[in-house]
Amino acid sequence: MRVITAFVLGLVLLAGCGTASSSGEPGALAVIVGARSNMVAPSLINPVRAEIDTAAELGSPVTVIVPDGAPTASAPVDLATPNDNPLYKQDQITQLTTLIDSTRADTPEVDLLAALALASRSVRDATGPRTIIMIDSGLQTSGALRFQDQDGALLNANPGEVVDLLRRTQQLPDLTGIRVVCTGLGDTAAPQQPLPQPARAVLVELWTAIVQAAGGTAEIKEAPLPSTRTLEGLPPVAVVPVAVRSVGPPPAVTVLRDSTVGFLPDQAVFRDRAAAQAILADYAREIVNGKRAQLTGTTSSAGTREGRLALSRDRANAVRDLLISLGAPADRIEARGLGSDFPTYVPDRDPQGNLDPLTAAQNRQVIIELT
Repeated sequence: MRVITAFVLGLVLLAGCGTASSSGEPGALAVIVGARSNMVAPSLINPVRAEIDTAAELGSPVTVIVPDGAPTASAPVDLATPNDNPLYKQDQITQLTTLIDSTRADTPEVDLLAALALASRSVRDATGPRTIIMIDSGLQTSGALRFQDQDGALLNANPGEVVDLLRRTQQLPDLTGIRVVCTGLGDTAAPQQPLPQPARAVLVELWTAIVQAAGGTAEIKEAPLPSTRTLEGLPPVAVVPVAVRSVGPPPAVTVLRDSTVGFLPDQAVFRDRAAAQAILADYAREIVNGKRAQLTGTTSSAGTREGRLALSRDRANAVRDLLISLGAPADRIEARGLGSDFPTYVPDRDPQGNLDPLTAAQNRQVIIELT
């Protein structure tokens, strides 16, 4: 982790003169700074600044962590101040924010789970409030989560199934009793393509589920990182494949997955109906202009055969209803559900019979065939 050593030394020297908060429970704060390739430069938006101000009021130690391929942590920086001098305290906050702004990734790729585990260790022994701030796009590319694998299948995955896999393989960090404040999720920069809203929704749900399953409390700050600035000359990060809408008439056969239309897990309910309408508008126009559409819903092997058939049929009908709401004639659209019994089904169980969330995600789809 590249940081300005003078700032760390200055803060540590200042800390030597400080005292703990009057409550005797200063707590601890860790800041995970995604200063890396493929995302906009991290910014301290107002909610994050508020967390730093609270840490300063409590006199909490602060650790800065970079979530690159081999996450590292700075020495703890104590924000305790003598005699509660406001100018002294503000000077420490200024130096800390400068330290955060100067932090950079050292190694290729991103391992947010490892960064969370490192952050947890840095705050776990505190007796007061324990908080982790994560400023990152959320697209991990190494370690236990690789969003670039299998054509970006994690952006279509059921968050609960991903959590089950992490728990089963003992790769969940211990976040017991820790608040995790996430900002910047889904905020990308070239060469990483922007995430469509359904894919971003899956990303937010996934990290929320991971934090909660690890025993923590997740707080998602929806405000985007305001900066359009990117950081140059940093180690490379793999690009995560993202489904992009084509220009012109839609193809004769299209596979819709959660990262494009976005269904809630195990339901035929759209996460964002307006976003789904935007995706399906071109297909509705083709049907209005004389095309016919065959909609085929498919599922993973999860659940019973009857349940899979019902879910796949309901999702196909949900797409049909949305097309009709966009003006497509109902008599030109047929919908059916095949469950997990379809020609392109990918085996989605490991040798022990456990569901693989990545291949399961590939099997959950609604196929549109225009004729």
